[in-house]
Amino acid sequence: MDGLEKLADTKNYEIESTEAMLLFKSVLSEMIPIFQKTDIKWNMLDENDDYYTLCETLFKMIVVSKFETIAERKNIEFKQFANYGFHHKTMKDLNFIQVISYDHPNAILSFNYIISKNKPIDVLVCNMLDKQGKVIDNNVEVNIDKVTYNFNFR
Repeated sequence: MDGLEKLADTKNYEIESTEAMLLFKSVLSEMIPIFQKTDIKWNMLDENDDYYTLCETLFKMIVVSKFETIAERKNIEFKQFANYGFHHKTMKDLNFIQVISYDHPNAILSFNYIISKNKPIDVLVCNMLDKQGKVIDNNVEVNIDKVTYNFNFR
């Protein structure tokens, strides 16, 4: 059965993924003082659609576009990227940022969105996948400081 077994066999994009995700986090963190001055609710995802839309847009601009550019340069067909904050049923045919978590060492995790719990921009919400790419849990919270990232073209 086709699934995510390709993840172990394809070129590793750990450096590019990490750079993109750290830049994404950094941009969001730098904007917090602006949000606070303007009373924008930046730490409550469900209460502010504008903040969510901004995060989604920045994710596309910073992370997704990086891999679109890599694919174009290397003549790799770029399949659809998993949507930011969307609860997909499967990731089998989607490009995604894989999160490697020290707290979930044997899990296959795909990045979904960022939240703030104990401090600004400190938790990644991830999808846990089975080996075929089916989402078996879409609310796995992972400490952003205890992860590495990877990306594999599908």
